[in-house]
Amino acid sequence: VRLVGSEMCIRDRSISCTMTNCTISGNQTEADTRASGLWIHGNSASPANLINCTITNNANVYVGATTGAGVVQANSFPVYLTNTLISQNVRLSTRANIFGVFNSQGYNFIGDTTGGTIFATAGAMSA
Repeated sequence: VRLVGSEMCIRDRSISCTMTNCTISGNQTEADTRASGLWIHGNSASPANLINCTITNNANVYVGATTGAGVVQANSFPVYLTNTLISQNVRLSTRANIFGVFNSQGYNFIGDTTGGTIFATAGAMSA
């Protein structure tokens, strides 16, 4: 899956979602509360899994933006990352790769984690 030109939204209260071998790149938004790459919204019973994904080069250009540009985790929807790269996403002129709470299952690269929290297991990487 390669998405160019718009944000992707995962929003459901009852199902889980797994994205594997995906690239989300080159997107732009002008909304305060959304990501330009991937916006994940739901409840704690429905996890999202990103496996072997690349989320890069997305931008939020909204002047008053308070959330990230790469991946935004909203509410209590758990997000699990495995062998995933999230880097070079920007909010205006600052790095904004992640916003929310993420669970690393190992071997991830998150360029700048400002705005997010990552709970790591063995092999998790961040720089």
